[in-house]
Amino acid sequence: MNQRPVRFTLHALHKLDLVAGQGFAADMELITEFVRNPPRIYQSSDDRPVVHVPLDNSHILRVAFEPGDEIVVVTVYPARIGGYGV
Repeated sequence: MNQRPVRFTLHALHKLDLVAGQGFAADMELITEFVRNPPRIYQSSDDRPVVHVPLDNSHILRVAFEPGDEIVVVTVYPARIGGYGV
């Protein structure tokens, strides 16, 4: 199992609070697991790797991150399933 450390930027933490305010449960442990062991990696418009974390039956959380010895979660944002190639 991949145990690289995962760090969330202040921006990502702020976005998680906003997502929670929209009624979605954004679990940092689940996000950490997905960026450590992504089932599939997508690319953002600026070629940053992105993973999709399920939120409910119709939404995902897109998580943009920087891989490396330490994985840095840069931002998160909810999206509807059906967009972004899902």
